[in-house]
This record gives sequence, C-alpha cells and structure tokens, in this order.
Amino acid sequence: MVPWAGVLAGGATELVCDYFQVSIQDECPSARFDWEAFGERLFVFRAQVFLGDLEGARTGVTSLLGAVSHDRDLQWECPLAVASVLWTLAQMSAAAGGGG
Repeated sequence: MVPWAGVLAGGATELVCDYFQVSIQDECPSARFDWEAFGERLFVFRAQVFLGDLEGARTGVTSLLGAVSHDRDLQWECPLAVASVLWTLAQMSAAAGGGG
C-alpha cells in the first residue's frame, strides 16, 4: 500500500493512485513523436544530476526541450512532458545556486 492511502475524514476510504500502471503512450498517444523515449531520456538526464554531472544533465534536458519547442502542436500532445522538462531545468538551476 502506498503511503498516502488511508482513511479520509468521516470514514471514507481514500482511492489509491498506482502510477506504475500509467503508460506514457496511453497518456500521450502520437503517430509522429515517441514520448516514451522522451520520458526515458528525461529520466536518464535527471539521474545524471545525482551522479554529479550537472552540466551534462543540463545539456541533455535542454536538448529535450529543443526537440519539442519548435512545434506547438507537438507540445500540446503531451503538455505534462514539456512541463516536466521545464521543472527539471528549474530544479537544476536551483541546485546550481540559481545561476541558471
């Protein structure tokens, strides 16, 4: 059971969100872009931060942003993926002392 599963006020049982069953392809279907590969690359670049390669991670995440920023229709196919990239850049900037 996940940590946030439990009982709400009044005795109602909270619904459990199992994000392991969410497929990127289900959430962001596309015939022209592989959002699954995009998510995998983002995961790899985020992991680089923990390995101490902040500059390599920033370069990789910036390249992901560049891959989708040229096409507004593509951005709307999976806005959460685009937001995740921007959030990751903001986190890396904060980790580097805000020097951007």
